[in-house]
Amino acid sequence: MNRRLLAVLALTLSTMAFAQTAAVELGRDFATDDGLARLSAYSRFEKAVAPAARASALSDIWESVEGKPEAEAVRSSVLAYLMSQPAQKMPWDARLGGHVAEAGKAKSPALRRLSLNTFSRRGPELAKQETLTFLDDTDDNVRELALMEVSRWSDGKSVLTDYVTKHSKSTLHKGSVARARFLLDK
Repeated sequence: MNRRLLAVLALTLSTMAFAQTAAVELGRDFATDDGLARLSAYSRFEKAVAPAARASALSDIWESVEGKPEAEAVRSSVLAYLMSQPAQKMPWDARLGGHVAEAGKAKSPALRRLSLNTFSRRGPELAKQETLTFLDDTDDNVRELALMEVSRWSDGKSVLTDYVTKHSKSTLHKGSVARARFLLDK
């Protein structure tokens, strides 16, 4: 009985290690900012990874580039892949959601914008709180993007009004306050 249990455990660990290695191999294709190359990488990814395993595989890809020069390109591609999926079919689990949230705090404004867009793609009913955190971003363009998303919500006007009231005298928020005022006047 113990031998059988150990054999099953060993097979499971070996299968998981193989899947992680395969995901990392596929992740090398994600290290690009070229649109056509990304589409090709996404196609290979979808052929190689079953839909139920995609969230985990994307997290494996994300983690495989930690501290490497290609990290931003790979992570941008992962976020772009998520945004390309219909909201109801978007691969998602807590681990991958954590990586998307981590990108929302990255040094790169481009990664933060992609993170915001990924959360926005999921919809306010699933990602309202995450979207609101971008109203405090250090980059005014990211804040403007968050305000545009908020303006689509049924209760968005009150958030926009609060934003204008809170930041109307700030020179750092000049562009985003102007955007919020514009969105309120629509």
